[in-house]
Amino acid sequence: MRTPGSQEAAWSAKITSSSGEGGGTVADASLIGSTGVVIVATRGSNGSGEVLLETGGTGETFLAWSTTPLPKGEQVLVTDVRGARTVEVEAISEFGADSAGKG
Repeated sequence: MRTPGSQEAAWSAKITSSSGEGGGTVADASLIGSTGVVIVATRGSNGSGEVLLETGGTGETFLAWSTTPLPKGEQVLVTDVRGARTVEVEAISEFGADSAGKG
């Protein structure tokens, strides 16, 4: 006999842990080193922005935090993952030209 709500809980767990293609988690460390572009400016410690990253061959948006404000259009490197769909980024220019090819 199925417990009421058990299937709903299972679906919820799958949705929050799967990124779709490939079945990996969107909050996993594989995002570290990825590159992308700021689509909503970050405000440094005053607030997050939004970045577009290529993951699994498709573009996905993530909330993005940075130590300094970053303008829309800035090319960024993911330096850490804070949780589901939230990353920490730095401007690629801060790492030099060698980092630009990663991701």
